[in-house]
Amino acid sequence: MVVTADIAEYEAGPARPTGGCGAVVMVIGPDAPIVFEPGCRASHMEHAYDFYKPNMDSPYPVVDGKFSNICYLRAVDVCYNRYAAKHRKSYGTDVDLNSFNHTVFHAPYNKLVQKSFARLMYNDFLRFPSRPMFSDVQHLSRISKEDSYNSQDIVKSFMKLAKPLYEKQVAPGTLLPKTVGNMYTAALYGGLASLVSTQAENLVRFRCRFPSFFLPFSLGQPPHFDVFLWVGPRVFDVFTACGNTEQARKQLSQMASILNLDQRLSQCVSADPKSFTETMLVRENLHKSG
Repeated sequence: MVVTADIAEYEAGPARPTGGCGAVVMVIGPDAPIVFEPGCRASHMEHAYDFYKPNMDSPYPVVDGKFSNICYLRAVDVCYNRYAAKHRKSYGTDVDLNSFNHTVFHAPYNKLVQKSFARLMYNDFLRFPSRPMFSDVQHLSRISKEDSYNSQDIVKSFMKLAKPLYEKQVAPGTLLPKTVGNMYTAALYGGLASLVSTQAENLVRFRCRFPSFFLPFSLGQPPHFDVFLWVGPRVFDVFTACGNTEQARKQLSQMASILNLDQRLSQCVSADPKSFTETMLVRENLHKSG
């Protein structure tokens, strides 16, 4: 059993509304409907003070929001391209966004998830610039990689270009992150829970034609980023004539039923910002006194 749990809290200001807390518990074992692809993953680490906690008398981190976003996007670039190179070496084929049924991100806030998916498409453009779908963005190739992180032209152009695929590939995994907020350790797996909850039946249907590939991006602090591949349902017999489809259907349906996210989220209690601020003040005082 693996437990991922955390709380994201910020001092009063623009970052506070993105905070949240959550926990996701997973059972790891044989004959699972979703498995990790062995041997093909990519990681990136760097030393950066984008997010840290130097004040021991405060529960809040010091965050350089703009720099932190650049660290995130830079890690997306590095990991995606490393993963693509490893996949090419291992399997002899190129991957792009169309190679995956779903993409799940560590989700500090949803706008960054949208930008990150657009960033993946920008990387596809850099690798395959002659593809017809990129005919209207050729002028953006003149922007240097470092300048691209601050380019609104790149952000707007590729968010627009990626939007139809985003709705199909990413949006189903954003239910919990958009509703609950940032969950740090649990954020990526909250996205996976959202995907299973909203797409359980489709994940089984995918398998009858090809495995459902989920491309997850996981972030740690200081910046430590991983990209790997989930394959589901059940990769080991994927090339048989849809064997064990009914078993996979039952497993995923049971997972979705246990998660029951729509009903559980509908039972959340709303609180006005003033009450939230007062509650956070109590926590601040407890932290200082403890």
